[in-house]
Amino acid sequence: MRKRLEEEEDEREDCIMDNFRIDVTSMVKAHFEAAIEMAFDCHQRATHYKIDKKKGFIFYWAEDEADKAIALPYEMDAKEAAAFAWGWLQKQEYPPQPDHDGDNEKGFRVYNEEWGHVGHSHYAFVAIQPEWAMQGK
Repeated sequence: MRKRLEEEEDEREDCIMDNFRIDVTSMVKAHFEAAIEMAFDCHQRATHYKIDKKKGFIFYWAEDEADKAIALPYEMDAKEAAAFAWGWLQKQEYPPQPDHDGDNEKGFRVYNEEWGHVGHSHYAFVAIQPEWAMQGK
């Protein structure tokens, strides 16, 4: 067990990088949970969040007063954060459905941007948006 924990610590040290990117669009809850887990791999916990009209639901690994991030009721790991964000997502209004030759299902986008951040905050590391999952014919 101790060896496994040491190996996991070594792997986390390898993930410390400045350009980690994630951008997953799907409608499958298991994909949502896996994307959040990947995003949390380096930071391990979220302490703050913010809901932005353009960026969506944003998690922060530390307080960012300039970005007006709100403290979570407790530090959340990936599993707890995924449940919290999934609940938020279920209550969101979606933009108009895209017009294409096929069907649309309510889905999501889990992403970050340049340098592994969301927006201009060094502490914002992942965002979630409602997104249509398009199914062509």
